[in-house]
Amino acid sequence: MKYLLDTDVISQYRKRPPNPRVDAWIKRTDDREMYISEITYAELWYGIHLLPAGKRRTELENWVEDDLYMQFFNRVACVGLGVAQRYGSLMARATKKGYSPGALDTLIAAIAVDNGMVVATLNRRDFERLGVETVEF
Repeated sequence: MKYLLDTDVISQYRKRPPNPRVDAWIKRTDDREMYISEITYAELWYGIHLLPAGKRRTELENWVEDDLYMQFFNRVACVGLGVAQRYGSLMARATKKGYSPGALDTLIAAIAVDNGMVVATLNRRDFERLGVETVEF
């Protein structure tokens, strides 16, 4: 099984204390089954760049550049033509049903579906509305 970790799950790596259900799932799941997306990196960098210069920002920059990059080396799911097509399909289907999902969550969902992955997220409702399988924490 391959899991695509949503940004809210990746963020648990830095929370003290982390969500206990997410923490337990991460500890019992093989690292080789966990992936991160380019979109999650973009969301993390956005949050970092909103912070003022200082210790917290520097710590997060170092965490992303060093720890996270090494932890997910060769396990970064990217946007390609298949994902772009899947994104369009998911967004159109949601719009026709009167639902307006966030573009970044829909891209993460499209990456997961296109790569046969299950999304690990604390935001299950939005991903399930897109028809994506999610982890039950």
